[in-house]
Amino acid sequence: MNSRRGRAIEPGSGGDPLCEPWILAVDLGNGGPKVAVVSLDGEVLRVAFRPVRTRIGLDGAATQDAVEWWTELRAAARELKQAVTQIEGTRDVTDDDLPGRPQLVLQLDSEALKSAGLDPATAARLIRLHTEGEIIAETRDRGDKIEVRVRGATANSDRMVDIQQLLSDPVALPGGGITTLGALVRTDTRSGSGGIKHYNLKRAITIESDLDKERIDTVEANARIAELWRTMEARYPNTRIDFTGELDDINESLDAMKMLFLLGVGLIYLILAAQFRSYWQPLLILLTVPMAFTGVVFGLFITQNPLSLYTLYGVIALTGIAVNSSIVLIDAANARLRAGMSLIHATLYAARRRVVPILITTATTIGGLFSLAVGLGGKSLIWGPMAASLVWGLLVATTLTLFTMPTLFRLAMQLGPVLRSGIARRLGRTAAG
Repeated sequence: MNSRRGRAIEPGSGGDPLCEPWILAVDLGNGGPKVAVVSLDGEVLRVAFRPVRTRIGLDGAATQDAVEWWTELRAAARELKQAVTQIEGTRDVTDDDLPGRPQLVLQLDSEALKSAGLDPATAARLIRLHTEGEIIAETRDRGDKIEVRVRGATANSDRMVDIQQLLSDPVALPGGGITTLGALVRTDTRSGSGGIKHYNLKRAITIESDLDKERIDTVEANARIAELWRTMEARYPNTRIDFTGELDDINESLDAMKMLFLLGVGLIYLILAAQFRSYWQPLLILLTVPMAFTGVVFGLFITQNPLSLYTLYGVIALTGIAVNSSIVLIDAANARLRAGMSLIHATLYAARRRVVPILITTATTIGGLFSLAVGLGGKSLIWGPMAASLVWGLLVATTLTLFTMPTLFRLAMQLGPVLRSGIARRLGRTAAG
């Protein structure tokens, strides 16, 4: 009887002589329970560049057994990994399909069990008694729980040093005879997997590679992988492929940006509509947003910065900054109109008297972002392009606002009453008819 502390022992961890260097798998025959190191109910091959991740998985209902699934998955992984290494710009291609330790697989011999008078459940218990043993009691030693295990005797030795000794262990039969475990089972040896990984509850293999961004980018790498997979897809009919990784994060961020941009524009419109008590003046102010976008495109072209996610974050922030100049101009023109000035005089007054505050506000904002945009204190590949987009967008939007907004305001004020009266007459005729 052995007394062993209660702790988990991983296969091949060296914590037990039985597990070094073999892993045991037991098959209790047709229709009986199965105990195995590898269980497989589906397969997914995840082919992932470190910035790109691609998954290939089981497609639809599988008709193959676990071994055939795993064989197909490994074959697809090897072929696609080899294809990835041929893509120009990839390097350090690796996968997580690590070789495992050898396995001793025991399959119960139904005829031998029948002759010995044993059932599969009893045979399974015998194997467990001769390997890890059974817990029969628990005790405590200075606060630590200790499990008391009963383990079967090992033939010709007090300690198992070879997994093959298991087959020579004596087994008592119900009729009083003695046999060995080896006489009750059929044995097979095979190489197992170094790790069992799953994605969405299915077996997965991940292939990773670094990318030389000067020779290939994430989007192009995904496109090349998809093209390569189409050429080999027919050889692996039960597998599928999808993409994730950096490209998946980019698409998710872009989808979120669309909603954030629309939400931001909607909130700006509601605030301005409440302030100016008008439906069309907020729309007039929001015309500065595409002006700012023009400045962003122009600035990226001048500075040769990429259009990255952080640049788009700056564009969204620019939406709320670029409208300030138009708000100042239209508010000043509305104040002059309420004071009794004519439309032309109110427009000229706002354009002349508010140009200096607008320029000062823009200059201070650009000054605060200038050092980051040009990299005076050290060039930042992340925040530099975002600051540059803000600077160029604000500069172009302010310039266009000063020249175009007074004219647009005057035209809108002249056309507004005409449109309202025309709509009112049409509604009146419709009601009368």
